[in-house]
Amino acid sequence: MRLIGKICLLVGLALFFTNCHGAKYHYKNGKRYAEARMLKESVTSYKKAIDRRPSKTKFRIAMDQAGTALLEELYTNYRFADGDDSVSVYKFLEAEKWRTYLKPYINTSTFEGFYERDYQEQLSRFLEAKYIRSQKWIRTREFERAQKNLEEIKSLSPDYKDVKHCWNLVRWNLFTSVHWNCSKRMNSERCMRCYSPL
Repeated sequence: MRLIGKICLLVGLALFFTNCHGAKYHYKNGKRYAEARMLKESVTSYKKAIDRRPSKTKFRIAMDQAGTALLEELYTNYRFADGDDSVSVYKFLEAEKWRTYLKPYINTSTFEGFYERDYQEQLSRFLEAKYIRSQKWIRTREFERAQKNLEEIKSLSPDYKDVKHCWNLVRWNLFTSVHWNCSKRMNSERCMRCYSPL
């Protein structure tokens, strides 16, 4: 029993130490990623390095440079998608996600609120177009399509107009149509022959 315990302990320690990379390893990976302009990966590696050695100034400077470049790139992508509200909305949300991720490590105040008004205008146009489209699908009884549009609206703005009510209506209609089709099949002649002996 003691031998098995020692072997398990050694295997566990070996696995632990092979998966543990130091701060310098993550810093070097971050540098490689930054040179290749893979900024998301670079920032993630720098974060791991800073988490292991928070007092290392070199790591923080590298994170600041890569993080600022990443945010500039993401917000620039958002601005270039300006003509298409659906693309703009998701580009802005991605940029905001990364800004929140980087906030404990770099100064992100230059990006806070700068594009918020533009984003809110684009979001309202996008939601209105999706809402009108979902109403069209409901009127034409294409409930699967309506459900996709309403779910997207709910994910972006849960309290938008009467989306919750419409979504429940669509789900109910989907349920009843499935139930109706099943009951029609059960009452068909072929099914009656199969189930009549029971």
